[in-house]
Amino acid sequence: DDGVNVKFLKKYGDDLYGGSSTAGVILRMDNGTNDFGVAINAIIETPDLFFGDLFKKKIINTYWLDAERQVNATITIGTAIDGGVYSNRSISIGGTGRHLAPIRNIVNKGKFFRFRFSNNELDKGLSLNSFGVSYQPTDIDD
Repeated sequence: DDGVNVKFLKKYGDDLYGGSSTAGVILRMDNGTNDFGVAINAIIETPDLFFGDLFKKKIINTYWLDAERQVNATITIGTAIDGGVYSNRSISIGGTGRHLAPIRNIVNKGKFFRFRFSNNELDKGLSLNSFGVSYQPTDIDD
């Protein structure tokens, strides 16, 4: 009823957990946004994205973020280039309503990219509505 896409439910001890059918994460279903006073990691990850051409490099220059604001909250955007490790950038999404904004001065060059969105703040969730990427294709194939 509340829009949580759950593929399975499992009781572990006295707690109920659900496996997300869309976000690839395990959710604690019965205790909100904390685990007895400890923050629960909220994470959304994309698969590898090629932006149309697997064999040519692209230069990313801007991210476009649409997320729900929360009082004193941040969202961390991680970018993995060509299967490498994530480099992270934290963005303040404090307040109320929607946070609709470009994130400029991104200089990432690669053939394929993976993105991870996360929040590990006590009693803060992660509500990502949309994420876009502006990039420039190149003729570089090495």
